[in-house]
Formats: sequence, C-alpha cells, structure tokens
Amino acid sequence: MRIAIIAPDSLPIPSKLGGAIETLTTSLLEYNERSSDPCEFTVFNKFRKHVVLDNSYASTNLVFIKENVVVSFVYKYFWAILRRVLRRDLYPRSNFISKCVEEIEKHNYDYILVEGGCYQILQIKSAMSTKIILHLHTDILNIKTPLCRETTRACYKILCVSDYLKERLIEIDNSNRDKTFILKNCIDLKLFRKNEMFRSEIRSQLNICASDMLIMYCGRLSEEKGVKELLLAFEAMGVRNTKLVIVGSSWFSSNIKTEYVRSLELIAERIGESVVFTGYIEQKILPRYYSAADIFVCPSTGNEAAGLVVVEALACGVPAIVTRKGGLVEYASLDSCEFINCDNNFVGNIREALIRMVKERGYYQEKRKMTRKSVGMFNLDDYYYNFRNLIKEKV
Repeated sequence: MRIAIIAPDSLPIPSKLGGAIETLTTSLLEYNERSSDPCEFTVFNKFRKHVVLDNSYASTNLVFIKENVVVSFVYKYFWAILRRVLRRDLYPRSNFISKCVEEIEKHNYDYILVEGGCYQILQIKSAMSTKIILHLHTDILNIKTPLCRETTRACYKILCVSDYLKERLIEIDNSNRDKTFILKNCIDLKLFRKNEMFRSEIRSQLNICASDMLIMYCGRLSEEKGVKELLLAFEAMGVRNTKLVIVGSSWFSSNIKTEYVRSLELIAERIGESVVFTGYIEQKILPRYYSAADIFVCPSTGNEAAGLVVVEALACGVPAIVTRKGGLVEYASLDSCEFINCDNNFVGNIREALIRMVKERGYYQEKRKMTRKSVGMFNLDDYYYNFRNLIKEKV
C-alpha cells in the first residue's frame, strides 16, 4: 500500500517536539520498518526552520512543505472574511494543503491519511479523487462542526480512538456507522513499567521523601484539563505527608507561561512546598516520573476523546482517579481506577477520591494490584497491525 500521511499543523512527524498524535504516528513508521511487507509511507510536514528531522526510514519518505508567509496569510484570512461577508459556511483553505495536493498528484497513492485535523478534508476532496481516510483523535468533528456532514461524506473511511467519538460521528450522519472504525491508542508497555530505581531518583530530584504519598498529574496545563480544580482539591485535603507533582506545560514542548499557568502557580504558592511543577518532560523520560508516583489524577473537565496518560500511569503500577468524561472511561478500568463525576461539586469529588486513596490502604492496594493487568489491550506492539487491518477492511 502507498499512503500519503498529512501531519497536523502544530508539530512534526517524526515526533521531535512531542504530541500524542505525532508520537503514535511515529510508532507506525517505526513498526512499518520491521514489517516483512511494509507500506510505502510519505509524510507531509510543514517546514520548520529550527527543527531538523533526519529520515532514517527505508520505507518512509519525509516531505517538507515550505510556505510563503504572505500567501499563507492571504489563504487563511481571505476565506475567513469571505465566510463572514457571505454569511454561509465555506470550508477553509490552506496554502499548506494546496502544496500537499500538488505533491500528492505527482504520485499514485492508494490512500491519503489525514492525521488529526478534519478541516483539510473538503479542500483535498475538491482537488483529487484519491481515497481519504481521516484519523480522528479529538472531538473536533461533531454535529456542531460547520459542514460536518459534507466532511464525513468526503471520507472513504474514518478511524477514531474511542466509541465516544464514533457515536459523535453517527449523530452527524447514520451512514458513518459502517465506515467508522475504532483504532484505540496504545503505548509501549516495555517502556512504561514501574522501576523502583527511578522512584528514589526522581523523588530525590524533586526533594520528596520516600515516605510521602505522591500524587501526580501529567498533561497540558490548560483550563479544560482540570488542573486548577485538582490544586484546589489538594489544598482542601488537609492530609500531611502528601505531595502533588504537576508534569507538563501550556503547549507540549513549550514552557511558555500563559495566564492560566500563572493562576495555577498562585494557588501553588498559597499551598506551599507540597506542590512541584516540573515543566515539559520528554516521552521517554515520563516512566521515571510515573514510577515515583503513588496516585495519578486525570481531572479533565472537557470530553476527552481518549486517555493515554491514564494507560501510561496504570502500566507503571499507579492507580488513577479519572473523570467520567468522553472516551476517558474506555481507557480506564474500575479494577484499577476510581471514576468521579465532573459536576457542581467537582473539587469536592476529587478531594474525596484522593482522601480515600490515601487513607484507605486496603482499597488502595486492591486498585494498585490490578494496574498492570488492566492495560494489556493497549500494547503498542499490536497498534501497527490493527492499523493495517482496518485500512484493508472493506466498507
């Protein structure tokens, strides 16, 4: 199979700067290299002056699209202004996609795989007849999305990361039921596993005692992730010898402090030395931090499409507290997690769940015992073959 992959706008593939979509797509490239019958991948990235990606793949070609700043600006804002003037839905055009189409037309691809975004679909469809497969990772294509029906109809297939997303697509058009397939996100279970050596090493770095109960959050520091509510719940716990470690930044590898991040730091200052911010941590280093933790919290207030950070924590032997939102519960297990409601008493719900995990040792130990056992279905070794099988699946 010859597949053209269009990378997301924000970060490159292979994943040099982080990003869940980029990391998973990179794993497809790497597992493809080991296959006895590899696909021919071509990955289309935006050219980034300060990012150097070495192509060490035999079966993948990396194409970097250079854009004229003025032309890209005109593309972006001309169509936005036209939509307002005409007061009608017009699909957005992108100079990046226009240049991708020009390159794709020079070759005979079996499929165009759009990773992450859905707004490029109609522009691609209007320019060529190659079958388009959308790999949907987030809840950006639903009944409220402009031109949602036209977008899904332009897709030959849609791969999505949870049943929650599939149901959102069926709400748009019932015909999506038969061409939408679930490809669950996965992790490297050989990388994500508990290591007691790292437990002591990371705790020493963070000035956390071996006997302290360490609560961990990992992810972007943005409002819909519920980090502020977690801080407020931790402040209200009133339990001694507990620490909260917040791993992540406002935007993946960037450690720029937004107004929201500063508001988190103000709460942390009020709490004192019991709260530690680490900033962005590389994917390959994350298992060390999970190994240092006792409890993981995923307090998202938005409808997450999936929950890989939960799987990563569980794989490292850390029981989790998870909100009942979107597809999160599909990546968590009641055997190893406690589910909480995101309602008017959300801060109180987090607080109660934390106190139960900290104080009820029998309950905590039962959850911890089941952590590794509950994530076997998310093994990255199966991800590439699941992907290939779904691509070949008849519609």
